Amino acid sequence: MDLSISDLFMEEWCPEDKKTTLDNMMEKGLIASSCMCPECGSAMKIQASQRSLDGFSWECGGYTLVRRPKQKPKRVRCRKSVTVRRNSFFSQAHLSFRQILIFSWWYCRNLPLTEGGLAAKFSLTSVTDWTSFCNEVILNYVYHSNTAIGGPGKEVEIDESLFGKRKNHVGRVVEGQWVFGGVERGTGRCFLVPVAKRDRETLFNHLREFVLPGTHVFSDCWRAYATIFPELGLRHSTVNHSENFINPATGAHTQTIESLWGRAKKSLPAGRRQSKHFTTALAKFKFFNKIKRNRGDPFAAFLEAVKVVYDPGVAAQLVFDHEIDADD
Repeated sequence: MDLSISDLFMEEWCPEDKKTTLDNMMEKGLIASSCMCPECGSAMKIQASQRSLDGFSWECGGYTLVRRPKQKPKRVRCRKSVTVRRNSFFSQAHLSFRQILIFSWWYCRNLPLTEGGLAAKFSLTSVTDWTSFCNEVILNYVYHSNTAIGGPGKEVEIDESLFGKRKNHVGRVVEGQWVFGGVERGTGRCFLVPVAKRDRETLFNHLREFVLPGTHVFSDCWRAYATIFPELGLRHSTVNHSENFINPATGAHTQTIESLWGRAKKSLPAGRRQSKHFTTALAKFKFFNKIKRNRGDPFAAFLEAVKVVYDPGVAAQLVFDHEIDADD
């Protein structure tokens, strides 16, 4: 049978049968495949449950000792019940796996989320809430998956750019958010960091964090760069943009990162370039830009991020508590 992409998605991820859905979620690591009873420590088993939205729950068949005053300890069945969603992305949600996955697929395709809400049979409140939850996954993943770029034999272009708006849509940019960034030639790996200042101390600290020693760095002639690079073990070449786009003597240029700025700004609507929404929008650009660069599946990549941020096998999840986000 010739299936469309949407039919294939529904067949794999959103079957009508709840047990098949549950098995898929466990197989893909989105919910725990085993559970120890929090009361008696016994291994719990999956059992059908009419009380559960998912049709199943973890049930304990172990025994525990009950002690009462002036009586001998009595061995009784535990009978503790735990949701199959425990410690997962789906915990405490009053929506089916099917609904959440459909909406997440819509989110990852950058399609209108009001339409995604209709497809998933969400209320308007649920659309707002789950957009926020999906954003939080990406914020957590991008920040906690931080790696430095460059290294011996590698070339990295760096630059700062103002993400902002023009007064009355004309003239020079008058307000917005400065971003300091770098991109590794050949691989496209990058870092993008919102900054309050573009002074030497700020740029020095971010270069030390995000660019490995031995890297050949290319930049414009911004004065804050003048004395930074030898101290960090970086080789440095410049291009004076007031004269040339490419340094005629050395061939130095920053065209790769200029292209990255263009794509980033195109992906961020004007209303998202203010501080309230900026960190989220920038993290989403970095996350999906990497997937597009590698020709990956955005939905599959998002679920991998979910597995990292919400490890269903442990009680604690990563918490996004940092306003500086990083790539990869």
